[in-house]
This record gives sequence, structure tokens and C-alpha cells, in this order.
Amino acid sequence: MKVNITQFPTTLEGYVNVNTTEHSITNLNGVCQDAECTEIIAQVLDYVHAHKLVPTLKGWVSKLRHGGVLVIGGTDILEVSRGVVNGTINIADANRAFFGAVDMGSYIKSSAFNCAEICTILKEIGLVVDKKRINGNEFVVEAHRD
Repeated sequence: MKVNITQFPTTLEGYVNVNTTEHSITNLNGVCQDAECTEIIAQVLDYVHAHKLVPTLKGWVSKLRHGGVLVIGGTDILEVSRGVVNGTINIADANRAFFGAVDMGSYIKSSAFNCAEICTILKEIGLVVDKKRINGNEFVVEAHRD
């Protein structure tokens, strides 16, 4: 089983698409069983409260089979901050990157992380980080369960 956790009304073909406005993203208990998933994609870290990050990641990892892949991402707080300091990002765009915006409806962001911090956490909870990418202000990390 492949799962796509999304905050926005988007879907991926071949995946069970879980919209966070309809389900809790802190666990996938109503979606799949433990060790059932071969892949979980979750570009929703900005919507996970910082104090719930590790339990949420552990919950997602519990749903992965051995060898299963977790692909996660969000806004990189360091990249946005660097852009503000360097003058390549104005304050309005930085605020939108950090907090969301009214035109995003209920998509108000809860937290901000950075790529290195997420990689460290994934390693601490037992995953092997395979790839990490930063594209503009966004990061994506791919890791697998041994």
C-alpha cells in the first residue's frame, strides 16, 4: 500500500490519498495497518505542531514495512531566513512561507523545521536517510526503514 498525506485537495494515482482536513495526520490508524505500507509521502510537516513531530513521525514509520520509504518535506526555516537576510525574500513572502496566508483558507501552518533537523530526527528514530534536497525554500527528505 502507498499513502499520500496531503493538506491540499490533491491526489496521486496509485496511492491512498489522505487529506489532513478530514483525518488526523498524527497517525494513520484508520487508513492502514502497522507494517502495511511500502511508501508514505507526506509534504505536510508545516502543519504538524513542533511538540507532535516525533510522535507523528514514529506513527508513520510504524506503518512502513521493512524497506518501506518515507518521503517528507516542508518549508525550510533556515532557507527562508537566509533569503530575508540576503534580501532575496521580502517580509510578506517570508510571513506567507512561515505562517500560511488567509487566501490559503484553513491551511495555516503550525511550525517550521529545517532539512538538517529532520534528517537528524529520522536517524534517531531508526530510519536510513537516502536523499535530501532543498529546492528554493522547500526541502524533501527520503528515508527508508531497515
